[in-house]
Amino acid sequence: MTIIVCKDRTMAADGIVRSGDLVGPVAFPKIVRLRDGRIIGTAGAVVDCYAAQQWFLTGEPETRPVFYGTRAENNEVDILMLRPDGTVWRNGIGVDGFYPQPNPTTIGGYAASLVAEAAMACGLSAVEAVRLVGKMLAGFGGDAHFEQLSTVGLPYNCAACGAPLFWAREDVAACKECSPGQFGA
Repeated sequence: MTIIVCKDRTMAADGIVRSGDLVGPVAFPKIVRLRDGRIIGTAGAVVDCYAAQQWFLTGEPETRPVFYGTRAENNEVDILMLRPDGTVWRNGIGVDGFYPQPNPTTIGGYAASLVAEAAMACGLSAVEAVRLVGKMLAGFGGDAHFEQLSTVGLPYNCAACGAPLFWAREDVAACKECSPGQFGA
């Protein structure tokens, strides 16, 4: 079972993989960062998750990966994509047909998704939500791993007047005019 959670420019996943009655730590990360800045998380049969990740990591060649699944009716992989602009997308079929998702959102086990969504609605971060799932539900857990989108070069808005802030300092919430003390003036 897998839980992958996306909230506030962070994607987090549990660190356990299950195959039949075998449960153990993941052999490869469930979340990977691509060269273009996107972050993808995969859930499903291990062989399918690995195939999808390799397809993305090799530049999305024309030949699509083949998914085998563990049963005939379960031959797809779930993919959650966090784009550099902060939007979240989920696949429709295979590696094609991505459509937008609300932020926060989850993929993976049904009960785990419900727990994680409730946790985030109560103010927990993506990583905290994954850790809570690991504590509450059997088959989830291990070390939560995560990836965050870079904030370098993204504009922020002044908390006081709404003016755009065009530097990457999350610790500064106001512009020079509204809070000159933060800038040593």
